[in-house]
Amino acid sequence: MMRTKNRIEELKKMRSKEYWKDRHARLLSNLEKDEDNLLIKLNKYYEIQSKALEKQIGNFYGMYGENNVIEYRKLLKEMSEAEKGLLYQDFTEFMSKYPQYSHLEPIRGQIYKLDRLEGLRVSMLVEQMKIAGYEQAEIEKHLYKTFDKVTIDSLNVLGFGSNFNTINSDLAKKIINKNWVGGENFSQRIWKNRELLANHLTDEFRNAVIRGDSYRQCTNVLLKKFNDVSRRNAERLVKTEGTYVMNEASITTFEKEFEQYRYSAIFDERTSEVCKALDGQVFDMKKRQAGSNFPPMHPWCRSGYEVVIPEDWIEKKLEEISKQNIDKGVDSPDKEGYNGLNRHLNRKDRNIGVFKNLEIPMQKRQVKKIANKYGIDLKGITIKIQRSEGLLKTTFAGSTDYLNVGRIDLFPNAFMNEEQLIRTLVHEKVHVEQLKKYGFAYTQKHLSEMEVEAYRIESEFIKNIKRKGKK
Repeated sequence: MMRTKNRIEELKKMRSKEYWKDRHARLLSNLEKDEDNLLIKLNKYYEIQSKALEKQIGNFYGMYGENNVIEYRKLLKEMSEAEKGLLYQDFTEFMSKYPQYSHLEPIRGQIYKLDRLEGLRVSMLVEQMKIAGYEQAEIEKHLYKTFDKVTIDSLNVLGFGSNFNTINSDLAKKIINKNWVGGENFSQRIWKNRELLANHLTDEFRNAVIRGDSYRQCTNVLLKKFNDVSRRNAERLVKTEGTYVMNEASITTFEKEFEQYRYSAIFDERTSEVCKALDGQVFDMKKRQAGSNFPPMHPWCRSGYEVVIPEDWIEKKLEEISKQNIDKGVDSPDKEGYNGLNRHLNRKDRNIGVFKNLEIPMQKRQVKKIANKYGIDLKGITIKIQRSEGLLKTTFAGSTDYLNVGRIDLFPNAFMNEEQLIRTLVHEKVHVEQLKKYGFAYTQKHLSEMEVEAYRIESEFIKNIKRKGKK
């Protein structure tokens, strides 16, 4: 938890525009470093795929070419039975791996009727779709990492500190997969872009053959098209989606506490006219719409927002702090909680009041019961249930104490249902083991890697339970 003195200083700064601009600049700088690293990784992958494309073109020239050129009429001939069989097998394997793209299924039934050029188009499509699968996995991983980092930062602004926390994965998924622009989400745009590129590459190949291009001339044209489009699309999507997730993760944390935001553009030679026009305008948080009145407004948008702080909000927060026992410098959700309110809990068999929609009773005996049911060993673990109403407003389900190693705090959201409680216990237990193994300094420095490992183990645990039919 934040020390009281630092918390008071933070609260006093929150009214100034400079506070929010500096915060946005810091978040954006961190995001851009992660984006640059991701783009370097993707570009290395594109280099590998360029060689695969070059080989694919070479095979075509080898099979159908003569004197280093291909006669166009040869492309219009029907494929051999062996060629059809190989293409059919490749396409079937692709559809088996990516069943969500069933709209491409009709192609399989047409393979035995295709000529060589049409067969190349299908082959190009399959290869580009495989690349799309890799892009989706890497970009999705980056966006979840961005969501976690920004959410934790936003909760720090609200005074929740920086312990290991279990973030609401359902909310992250909802934001990351939202169709926020053009009725499509980031994943759909990746696959759409790859499908378009497959068609462009096939058209370029056909035109090269018609022109009488040699193998090297044809290869140069197609590789340039592949690399230029791949890198441009990746950069546009990574930068734009990064801004979207960063701003949404941040404001989603604040919207339960505040009502309005002020659009904040970054002014330099790259600033768009639309962002200039929106700068300084105030909107309701609940009515925000990315691309309409909330950033990003366009591809490569870097704009952010400032929270509009009500006149009496900071005064109320300062009053709450003064009423708490702050001798130890800790804002404890156990005592007054995030908004200074306590709610009583019926400890018999159900939750009441603001907690009534939580399926699992907020009791240690219920925690132990579920842990025993699913084989989660809590030996050496101290469970603390935090019952602050304010914690319902956050995306967190639990927290691991850095300093009191072995203590796990369970927040109200952990009791949403049985699966969420299992996830939280497993996730936070991993962090306890990490702290015991690596120590405080190392885990702080490698927080992102620690989170990735915890989410991986959490997911595997749930999959194993479902496989065994226990749920």
